[in-house]
Amino acid sequence: MGQTAPHAVSVSWLRDHHGEPDLLVVDASTDFTALADGTFTLEPGRLAYAAAHIPGAVFADLLTDFADPASEQPCTAPESERFAAAAGAIGIGDGVRVVVYDQHDGI
Repeated sequence: MGQTAPHAVSVSWLRDHHGEPDLLVVDASTDFTALADGTFTLEPGRLAYAAAHIPGAVFADLLTDFADPASEQPCTAPESERFAAAAGAIGIGDGVRVVVYDQHDGI
């Protein structure tokens, strides 16, 4: 059986492996804002990514590219073809190890 990657990695693991050619770091930040009326807004974390991110990281928009556009609920998983297309567009593919992080609340 081949070597398996951990499901979660530490900051020190990422520091030690950063820059390896088969490692893709993905910023999947989503901005969650609670409103006074008890509702909330969700926005892609593009502004946070643009302001600061792990060097070399790519941005994944969980609210559009990686979501089902027909769903009334945010962050609903898309059909597998849409997911595969979005993943491929940011560099995820065969033989690529992926570390996903969020700059905010871990949505």
